[in-house]
Amino acid sequence: MSSRRTGAVVRTVVGYHRYDTPAELLLLNKIWALPSQMTNYFLAQQKLISKVRDGAKVAKRYDVPTTPHRRAERHETVSAQDKTIMKDTLIGLNPVAIQRQIQALSTELLTLTTSKASATPKPQIATSAPRASAHESTKPAIGGLDNHPNSGVETEHGPDLGNYVIVHRFAVLIIGAAAWLANLIATP
Repeated sequence: MSSRRTGAVVRTVVGYHRYDTPAELLLLNKIWALPSQMTNYFLAQQKLISKVRDGAKVAKRYDVPTTPHRRAERHETVSAQDKTIMKDTLIGLNPVAIQRQIQALSTELLTLTTSKASATPKPQIATSAPRASAHESTKPAIGGLDNHPNSGVETEHGPDLGNYVIVHRFAVLIIGAAAWLANLIATP
């Protein structure tokens, strides 16, 4: 299996965070053994037997889907001792327990990774005088209207609320994502 495909399998299980502490390495080593057991003992795979090209058309023939464990069991070059070891290993495995173990270790790894101290932000540099944005006036407001740049502006759909609507929609999106994530974490 190429390293690109191996990396894809690993990344689907543990995510794309940066893992750089000894505690994270320990958890990663525990996690990496489990998908291998699932793949080798419980997930049937088709093996390509032949591929025949007829012009632009390619006809492929596949073997009956079976697990890598069963293929190794039937192969003549695998020793009887290795076959016994694989059989004993299979007896002790439970696919549901393995999946739960992967989930628990991945959650623990995510918690450990996200709880690391984040980088310290750059100190703010004090500016002498604030500058006006593109939509702000440089002259003080006159009259009873407040200083909002869109105050009193009417559109065909009512008052123009400008960035308020964008910020509100973003806040609703963030709250929904937080609720979804909390539900995902709480689900066993």
